[in-house]
Amino acid sequence: MRKKYNQIGRSMVEMLGVLAIIGVLSVGGITGYSKAMMKYKLNKFSDGFNQLLNEAIRLEPILESSISLSTSIRASIFETLNLIPDGMEYKSNYIYDVFNNQIDYYFGYHNEGRTLENYFGMLLSFDRNRITQEKSEVCHMILLAAKENSENIYTIATRNNTGTSYTSSKLYGDKLCAQRPDLCLKSATIDDIDNICYSCLSENSCMLYLHLSVKNF
Repeated sequence: MRKKYNQIGRSMVEMLGVLAIIGVLSVGGITGYSKAMMKYKLNKFSDGFNQLLNEAIRLEPILESSISLSTSIRASIFETLNLIPDGMEYKSNYIYDVFNNQIDYYFGYHNEGRTLENYFGMLLSFDRNRITQEKSEVCHMILLAAKENSENIYTIATRNNTGTSYTSSKLYGDKLCAQRPDLCLKSATIDDIDNICYSCLSENSCMLYLHLSVKNF
């Protein structure tokens, strides 16, 4: 007499279904984690850059009274004064943020001593590449920080270099916005910010400059 055995295993179709469900859940979990990590990093960047900006505003009159025509002050000033924000680090004349973006800082004279500039700079795109989503989010954070401090900002602009020429998209701080009320930083909309941050399309390189002051003598 043959013995009958109950089938207690799973069919191939059932196993594939289970694997498919696990795959969907895994992808959803990874996507959720990536979004949460991006939000965390952006918040970290926002806190750090706001701190840098506020320190630069506070230091400006002190630096102006001590600088000479033949010297300039770079990002090392923040390292020297122990003012590098948490999540950022100073290396080789630049400050690097949580995304490893290179932030430049300059305070010094140009044009044979006729112009004194105080600004932050960041490379947004290069080698004819479009600006990445990550860079655009960082750009938005910088614009929002500038908007909150519009009374202390001269201009914020992108400079798109193509060979020996360039184009620029710009918003003006409180001191200049009376001249261009349509480009006033303090009343900038999300669309205005998008126009600045997404102006870097296919140029050789695109820089973002945040000028705290430009003084001509």
